[in-house]
Parts: sequence; structure tokens; C-alpha cells
Amino acid sequence: MDMRKISIIITLTLTFTINVLAADGGLIIINQDNRLNELVHQNTGISQIPENNAISVSGYRVQLYSGNNPQSSKQEAFKLEKELTEFYPEMRSYVTYNAPFWKVRIGDFTSYYEALLFSRRLKVDFTRFENEIYVMKEDAVKPIYFENNELNEIQ
Repeated sequence: MDMRKISIIITLTLTFTINVLAADGGLIIINQDNRLNELVHQNTGISQIPENNAISVSGYRVQLYSGNNPQSSKQEAFKLEKELTEFYPEMRSYVTYNAPFWKVRIGDFTSYYEALLFSRRLKVDFTRFENEIYVMKEDAVKPIYFENNELNEIQ
């Protein structure tokens, strides 16, 4: 079998596996032989796995704030992000600027229902933003966990 056919088979297998596992709740475990890693990176010049060990999947985040006041929106967004990080240290929060709006979103949810439940919790904990809290469709970042100890040593 030539290298091209092997690459196509590996890509299709991994794509199918990741899609199936991502739909199950977000925990993705990849078991692979070290030789596969060497083969994949053989002609690319890549010598290690990406540092963040995460993939982007279609998902949802909860938006708490969107402001366009040139004097105060940026400060308000970063102040809210700090509060969210202190209140929910296990969740990632995101501050983005898309002219002219500063937005604050939190979470990496794979289902709308998960995000909706969390948004209801936020409405109780952050009552001043109760009318601004929405579930937004956005790519979610999910970590990849490797069981192969030698892969973890690369990082």
C-alpha cells in the first residue's frame, strides 16, 4: 500500500472516531502506536503534538455581555471576565472584540441543553446581566487526552 492510501485511511478513521466521541460528551481519548505518530509527521516537519492538546468542535457558549460604549465597554468586559474566572475557575471565559462590540462569553459546551442549563445558573449568580445572557452557537474547545505515556513525554 502506498503512503497516500495509508494517510487517507488514517485520516478517515480518526475523523470518524473524533466525531463519534465528541458527540458523547467531550472526552476524547486517542490510542495510537508511536510509529503512527512518526509516520504522520514524517514529511511535514512537525516533531510534536500541538501544545494545547485540544480540538475545536461545533458547540455553544453563553454570552453575558455585549457593549459598544467606546469609553467603558473594554474595561467592563475584562472586569466581568475576571469575576467569571473567580466564580467559575473550572470554566474558560472569552473576551472578544468585533468592532464596535466587546463581548464576554463563557464555556465550551457540546450541546445546546448544557449551555442553556448553565445560562440559567448564570442568571441567578449574575443578576445584573440577567437580560443579556444568551446561548450562542460557537466552536467549543475540547481537550484531547492521550493514554500513551510516550506521547505525554513529548509534550
